[in-house]
Amino acid sequence: MVDLLGAFTRPWGMLDYEEALAHLARVFRLGGLMRNKKKLPISHESSREQAQAAVEAARGHGVEIVCFLASAPAIAQSAEAGAEQFKHCVDLAAAAGIPHVLTTGVNDGALRGAYAKALQIAAPYAAEKGVVIGLKPHGGVTRTGLECRRFAEEVGLAGFGLWFDPGNFVFYDRLDPAEEVKPMAEYCVGVCLKDCAIKPDGKPDVMIQPGTGRVDFPACLRALKDAEFRGPMLFECLGGAEPEEIDANARRARSWIESTLAAL
Repeated sequence: MVDLLGAFTRPWGMLDYEEALAHLARVFRLGGLMRNKKKLPISHESSREQAQAAVEAARGHGVEIVCFLASAPAIAQSAEAGAEQFKHCVDLAAAAGIPHVLTTGVNDGALRGAYAKALQIAAPYAAEKGVVIGLKPHGGVTRTGLECRRFAEEVGLAGFGLWFDPGNFVFYDRLDPAEEVKPMAEYCVGVCLKDCAIKPDGKPDVMIQPGTGRVDFPACLRALKDAEFRGPMLFECLGGAEPEEIDANARRARSWIESTLAAL
């Protein structure tokens, strides 16, 4: 698993995309795309040319993009409309050579059925294109590991899988990630390495150094190893407020996770 370590651009979210890439590249060679200065380099509204340009920019820094966020707001209209947006994201990924697209479910439980149907339509299309649509826990209809597993069972494994995000289980519902990983581990195709602490005022905080919050990473990673997981593992959040401080924390996080994996 060590050779598949990387980071999302989120820790350097205060920087524009190109600047974030330059900092990410100081520590990692695999990257995932999230918002920088509140903008996504690739979204459901992007063209193929824009997706390719985003990937080429990353490669210019020696970073290979393996994942980007794929949303489908049209699900609120119909499952079919949402599926078309997912399929467009798949087309962008295929055109740019990105193996994974990552989605986060919906908060409105009334849309759960439409969301599942949209994925059922889009996942086989993704498989044909050599892309995997990944769903990660994010509260709402994906609040537990079991609920995530149900999506995997309903959608099927052709072009679809789950991303484990331990910090989100704590952030949204104060659940134990070491327990939540168990029902979803066999379906996991990626990991968002993220911790979560609860501040004295009771508010959750994910912008912390992994290993310093409530997540029992050795237990979580052991469950994934036992399930023969082998996919990208990207740090989504790191401690620090300034780019140089975040860079140093990225180095520490990489050394820490490598040691943790070696000890399993």
